[in-house]
Amino acid sequence: MLITVYPAIFIAAHQAGLPARAFWVWQYLKHVARQSRGYISEKAVKEALTAIGISKSSRCAWISGAVRIGLLSPELGRNGVIYYRIASWEEGAIIAGCKRAGRATTLPFNKYLSRSWKAHVYAAYELQLRGRDEKVAKLSRDHNGEGVLVVIERKAKPISRKTLTELTGVSRRAQQYREKRAGVEQVENYLIGQNGMGYQPYGHDKEHPAHHVHGGQERLRLPNSKVIPDDIQLSNSNSRTRKINRALKVLRQCGAAAKDEHYPRLYVDSFDHALALHADGVMFPTGKRLPSRPDEPIKQAWRRLAYES
Repeated sequence: MLITVYPAIFIAAHQAGLPARAFWVWQYLKHVARQSRGYISEKAVKEALTAIGISKSSRCAWISGAVRIGLLSPELGRNGVIYYRIASWEEGAIIAGCKRAGRATTLPFNKYLSRSWKAHVYAAYELQLRGRDEKVAKLSRDHNGEGVLVVIERKAKPISRKTLTELTGVSRRAQQYREKRAGVEQVENYLIGQNGMGYQPYGHDKEHPAHHVHGGQERLRLPNSKVIPDDIQLSNSNSRTRKINRALKVLRQCGAAAKDEHYPRLYVDSFDHALALHADGVMFPTGKRLPSRPDEPIKQAWRRLAYES
């Protein structure tokens, strides 16, 4: 069984200092209640978490964290039954402070339920950034006009650990630890050069693609070529991602002067939560309701937290 995740949302939540397990529970419940239009009963939540061995104390703490930041919203249904409204992908991304949701990624359900789930989500994010080596068949014609099938090999782009730290906020040592837990393999990658030739990519010798050392040639090792496990895959459909990104753009511009604002918005549920993040541009509710017509939803006033320099 596979579960669909958006690693960019988890990375943004990590950078914002939000509870990781709250997002884990949110993602897990979205998978469990994927056929129920975003609602799940309190009883079903308890049963779903108990079935995978989550203790009562952890279950209560994680659900409370998700409710506190708005990923789960308790509502009273018929006959006094409590339901949780599960935040949509767009709402979850806004809460995490994610500007754009990258491509969806699928990974084995048992890996998501394991203790090293962060490592597997991080590996999925790396795959999202760099892609995977692939061969693409292209039909062309030779000089005689006959059809020729040409196989083009596309190499995954290498990304340095410094760049990954800037993008994710994960230190070099933590990157290495997570990659080891997720089964990401380090592959030796060489650039081979010769006087007058300049550097040539690894494997440029078609007759001997595995050769990387020739007499008289210089070699330079690039220690940033990685192989992501094959059971972590990028989604083939981008329609859902495009829909999420369009909704994110609208939600980010829902303020009075949003068109003139150039700061990333992060919405929280209280002023105390905004102070705890200790960051500029955090939006918190004031508790004041704005006037609205009877046929309109209730409008709530928000303020932006700004620290004095």
